[in-house]
Amino acid sequence: AASLPLVGLAARQAAVELAAIKAGQTVLVIGAGGAVGSLVVQLATDAGATVTAVDTSDHAERLRSYGAANVVGSLD
Repeated sequence: AASLPLVGLAARQAAVELAAIKAGQTVLVIGAGGAVGSLVVQLATDAGATVTAVDTSDHAERLRSYGAANVVGSLD
């Protein structure tokens, strides 16, 4: 819990400042089940982007609940 502010900052910098994700874009998030990846999925979805999340299929349901339109299982 103590690291959440740093994770949030990293996700925001990646999604909003560096990638400048906007509505209508399609975004691929690799490692979407991790701390930063999960927040990027949520930020991109909130911005109106279509998100494809890549992680193990164990995280598929959670990633869909965060707004990922597609979930691709890796390492299965």
